[in-house]
Amino acid sequence: MRRPRAFLMLILCAGLFVALIARLFHLQILCYQQFAEKARRKCLLLEVVVPRRGSITDRNRLPIAYDAATYDLAVVPARFDRLLRLFLRLRAVGVPDAERVFSLIPKGEGAAVICRVPERKLSYILRAPLNDGSLFALRCNKKVFLAATPELLSEARETLALAARLTGQSADKLMSRYGRFRQRIINCKNGYERRHLMSSPYVVAERIGRYAAMVVEAESWRLPGVCVVEKKRRRYAGEAFGTLTGYMRLINAEEAKKLRAERRIISRGYNPPSSYERIASADCYFWDEKGGAFRLEAALETRLRGRKGVRLLERDIEDGGYRILGEVRARQGEDVHLNIDADLQRAAYEALKKRGFRGAVVLVDPNNGAILAMASYPSFDPARITRPRYYREVMERGGLMERCGGACYLPGSTVKPLVAAAALAERLITAQTTINCRGYYRSKRAFRCWIYPNAHGPLNVAAAIERSCNVFFFEVAERLGGARLARWLARFGLGEKPADIPWSRRGFLPSPSNTHPWYRGYARLVAIGQGQLLVSPLQIARAMCAIATGRLPLLRLFRETPAHWRPLGIPQSVLDVVRYGMRLVVEGRHGTAHRTGLSAFCAAAKTGTAEVSKKRRLNHAWIAGFAPYDAPRVVFVVLVEKVRGHGGQVAGPVAADVLKAFFGERKRAER
Repeated sequence: MRRPRAFLMLILCAGLFVALIARLFHLQILCYQQFAEKARRKCLLLEVVVPRRGSITDRNRLPIAYDAATYDLAVVPARFDRLLRLFLRLRAVGVPDAERVFSLIPKGEGAAVICRVPERKLSYILRAPLNDGSLFALRCNKKVFLAATPELLSEARETLALAARLTGQSADKLMSRYGRFRQRIINCKNGYERRHLMSSPYVVAERIGRYAAMVVEAESWRLPGVCVVEKKRRRYAGEAFGTLTGYMRLINAEEAKKLRAERRIISRGYNPPSSYERIASADCYFWDEKGGAFRLEAALETRLRGRKGVRLLERDIEDGGYRILGEVRARQGEDVHLNIDADLQRAAYEALKKRGFRGAVVLVDPNNGAILAMASYPSFDPARITRPRYYREVMERGGLMERCGGACYLPGSTVKPLVAAAALAERLITAQTTINCRGYYRSKRAFRCWIYPNAHGPLNVAAAIERSCNVFFFEVAERLGGARLARWLARFGLGEKPADIPWSRRGFLPSPSNTHPWYRGYARLVAIGQGQLLVSPLQIARAMCAIATGRLPLLRLFRETPAHWRPLGIPQSVLDVVRYGMRLVVEGRHGTAHRTGLSAFCAAAKTGTAEVSKKRRLNHAWIAGFAPYDAPRVVFVVLVEKVRGHGGQVAGPVAADVLKAFFGERKRAER
């Protein structure tokens, strides 16, 4: 009887031993790769390297859009919040009411009982950093309870309160913000991500200031787990540059959806090591990243933002150090240098702003096509534009419109010098040809001169430019014809992009080939800058460069753009006649800009008044020209939208202020 039992026990033991060997074989041999990879993943860390965003500078390398260092107050939960670490340990051992640790309020100097815990898990719970006596076990009736000192329960709140006093912040706001982050850690299901969140700084207050940051660093021994994080934030040179530089904003829902579909969205916190190849091969964005949203910031986004780098690190379990397994270096953002002069840009903007004029000012160096200023008013502060209330205010007053190259207008009489040059070059008139102005052309009902019912009388071409006689140019347009007039205006750059600016517009140059039906009277309207002709201030500036130098340049906003010229094919003698007429506009007794103050700068100019509302008597007021007359150093264009008054009266004083700033800057530079 005993032998069968012994035999059964032997078989049972042998079976258990075989099962154990089989299990060991399964774990050690069959599942070796799986567990080895799992263990290795725990030692891997993926680090995303964020590049510096490039700056936008003016011609003197002064920054007008740049990243500046700011200081944020942050906490590292693993070192700052020991209660959170206690909660995570209690939850790990299966304590049902672990969250009670956050609701306990210390009363007096006595310890507070937290919960009952299993005896066998006590050593795990009480290990560092909770082994300093602030947490201990109480035994009662063979049951083990966990108790905490008042110092442990109030440690995080008191530390934040001290940090708030040192930095001038609200303690309640700091604790509220950290409380939301603490809840995010509690709800996190991914152990790798939770560990990353616990060991990474979390910002509880932004832009605390340099002095406050120094105070926090000096008092760091009293602020365990509290640190200062330096962060780069975009800074701008002010409203004068708003419509030029644009601004940055968070990527919107539509952009985020597209990036997710392309698998180009990554976390600012934890990213699994398996995503190394994806991040290394694609230009990825953080889900809360800001990108260029307008004008230069948007147009140059790829160049300015650079490209993120990534490092795959492996932790050495012996010394705690890291070694690099793989690395793709970050590509820093490029700096973009403009031809804009920051001081002239501000002067041009202020010349419009102090008068309350909606409009634009353009300054160009006619010798190389460099754009020295392109101010638009009203504008906006790029640092505030993402605030909803301020954005609505800007939209209501039209502050997002870039009026120098991104909008087109009726040019009025500023095109008359171009029409005169065309007629002289075609030999349809000469410098001595006179046309009699009776105040109207053929009929009193239509095509009147701007001084009707008065009349200019007999005028040659220079006098017609000086007095801006409509009748003279009606007759010239009749002789040229619509097709030939359009070809000559195109030679001066109308109807094409004037500059290397991505958003600059072509405008519209009407001709018999693109306007149906075409009537003979259309050419007369084009010759005085009315009808369907639309141009931008940059196009007028380019045409003035052509008159000043005899060559049509490509206007250059970027210093890297090479100078490019196109010959006009117009004799110098023709341009001399036109320039003389423009000189009379400023110096002549009958000139439409003789009281503007431009004569102090030896300027030659042409005014323009484009009617936009006859009922309300509103016009676009223009003045365009160059200075000095003998050796042009600057071309200027001023446009004022929808005002009562003519170009010389309204836009002329603005141009005088801008030229005063220009020549004042040059005198200071020469000294």
